[in-house]
Amino acid sequence: MLQRCGLSCLDALRRHERAARAGDDEAIHQMRVAMRRLRAGLSSFSPFLSVEARRSVSDQLRWPADVLGQARNLDVFATEFLTSARSPLRDSSEFARLTLAMDRRRELAHAAVRRAIGSPRYRASVKAVRRWFDRSEWRSNPMAGDLSLPIDRLAPVMLERHFRKARKLGRGFDRQSDEQRHRLRIALKKLRYATELFGDIYDTNEVKTFVGCLKWLQDELGKANDLAVAREIMTDLTGHCVKRTGVALAGARLLDRRQRRLASNEPALRQHLTRLFEIERFWPRPYSQAVAMYG
Repeated sequence: MLQRCGLSCLDALRRHERAARAGDDEAIHQMRVAMRRLRAGLSSFSPFLSVEARRSVSDQLRWPADVLGQARNLDVFATEFLTSARSPLRDSSEFARLTLAMDRRRELAHAAVRRAIGSPRYRASVKAVRRWFDRSEWRSNPMAGDLSLPIDRLAPVMLERHFRKARKLGRGFDRQSDEQRHRLRIALKKLRYATELFGDIYDTNEVKTFVGCLKWLQDELGKANDLAVAREIMTDLTGHCVKRTGVALAGARLLDRRQRRLASNEPALRQHLTRLFEIERFWPRPYSQAVAMYG
């Protein structure tokens, strides 16, 4: 299962490389998703892997993921914030200058993606990771023997482990800071990836309902994270000058609009989170000792 997860993600990387180098926004996004899925898979199977091996493989992809992430963040700002803006802001000269400045930043970020994907370092990193999965090199860890357990015994433990972590991080949601909600979003993402990985052995409709709830929450919490990233982009773009320029004011108006929209979604967000943790789990409940055994 670990090998299938890793090789599938590496195949997705390869499929989107050419389009990403050509500047395709969606291809850059899909490459980033593939890397995140692979690293989330390593995290899911971490009880069976040595710390050194897991970190070694994950770190091979950390630097290209960072390059892709910088481009993706600017793409999201351009499409989700700038493109969705409505007049009179779109017709203002300040908005035009902001758009021009953002276009230049995106060009630089996409150039960095092209250099990274075309570099010997990237090819060597992907080759090393693929070799690790092809050779099942994790089997040297004593705990790796448990990966040979039947999938219907292993899956409930893995799913319950992710579920309990997400539920713990979701407590007191209405009083949480942005950083706490960010950690919850990551936990929900890992739970979703694990569900999609093991979901084939369970009832399709129950899995679909569960994943749908996870996806909605992930998307909504992602919008809040996008706003936090957008604020960082604007700070980097305009500097920390005391005098607010027209570009800075145009950006502030965009961000304020998004903040108000997110605030209006808070009741629905809390309702969906409560619903998720009250849904009857579709996997058999493993013994707590088994969950604790795997961290």
